[in-house]
Amino acid sequence: MQTAPVWPLRGLEANLPDQVAALAAAIRGEGSRLATSDTLPGRVALLFVVRTSRNLDAVAHLSRAGFAADSVGIVRAILEDTVALAYLADEPEARAEAWATFAEKRAATSVASAGPPDGGAWWSGMGPTKMAKKLRGRHRQIGDELLTVYWRLCDDTHGSPLSATHYVAPPLEEGRLPQLLAGPSSHRVAELSALGSICATRLCSVAEELGVLLDLEVIIECATAAMGPYNAGRST
Repeated sequence: MQTAPVWPLRGLEANLPDQVAALAAAIRGEGSRLATSDTLPGRVALLFVVRTSRNLDAVAHLSRAGFAADSVGIVRAILEDTVALAYLADEPEARAEAWATFAEKRAATSVASAGPPDGGAWWSGMGPTKMAKKLRGRHRQIGDELLTVYWRLCDDTHGSPLSATHYVAPPLEEGRLPQLLAGPSSHRVAELSALGSICATRLCSVAEELGVLLDLEVIIECATAAMGPYNAGRST
């Protein structure tokens, strides 16, 4: 029988926010100092890494407060950044330059036309799904992963009818109405901690290719701990 999500966090899930925060700290490195090669692709990658570590901390804070399910938009942002950085890494010099100059061009075009330029808010002129389909070589797996889960993260972020079930728990007794999950609960904490962690690890791997100095061994170790309860739940 299914049970309603509980609060406060219990068992393996009780440690998950700290494990996600530990991953964020591992990404930032000792003393929260990060370094990179003195190249434009390296500097762009460094910004993506910092953003990812902060996003993981946000997921951890929401999970502690009982609102892990509402961190789905943040996890989606980590996945989008992972794909965007992998796309940049396929042609680092030219695409880093496109990334660096996009904001100025977009601002100028928006003022002139009272709207965003072609391609909307994406520096590449393509959204994450199109970028994912164009990834090559060792980055192809990142694209395949996005195409597998991205649509559902978008549904959840946008309040699609498909996401409504995440706010309803099955009744514990026959004849009772389903429970609406309007307050703190543990639902989705393991799932979103795991997904955010694996995406962050993928992003860090690409960032290292571009020159960011990271300890991937420690990062993978922390990510594995943060994914443990989710993997355990899927195997039972």
